Amino acid sequence: NKKDVYKAVIGSELQKLYAPLEDVIKRDLPADDKLMMFTFSRLSIIKEVVTRNGTLRADFFRDIWLVENVRKEFDKKEIHYL
Repeated sequence: NKKDVYKAVIGSELQKLYAPLEDVIKRDLPADDKLMMFTFSRLSIIKEVVTRNGTLRADFFRDIWLVENVRKEFDKKEIHYL
């Protein structure tokens, strides 16, 4: 099923996103520096993910409910990090 493939790819990509962000939050830095590094790391990683999966992008974003579900889980994790 196409949705199952998307979900598997998304899960894999999210793990690639979480690991570097976790590295940032573990660093011994002042809060403002850490937040800045977190933000830049996040944007850079998301850009890499979108570039790497450009062929999936168009079909994936047509399914707004799938996008929202993925975002919801990602947002929860990101809030926990912050």
